[in-house]
Amino acid sequence: MPWFADGDRLALLSRASPAPTHIVHGAEDPADARGRRARPEGQIAGATLEIIEGMGHDLPAPLWPRLAAAIGRP
Repeated sequence: MPWFADGDRLALLSRASPAPTHIVHGAEDPADARGRRARPEGQIAGATLEIIEGMGHDLPAPLWPRLAAAIGRP
């Protein structure tokens, strides 16, 4: 079974403990069959979403500085 075939975890996000949350999503992610219709940031209070054009399901090295800066933002 493919790793992405184990079901939708979106409902579980609302049970996450309150914490600063920044969701990074690749616009070209082949694992996103719903095309970002679910909006996971709406399930976590105060979460923000950053969609990176051209990125898939990986975290390419050229984007590491950008991702590190997003993690470090208050």
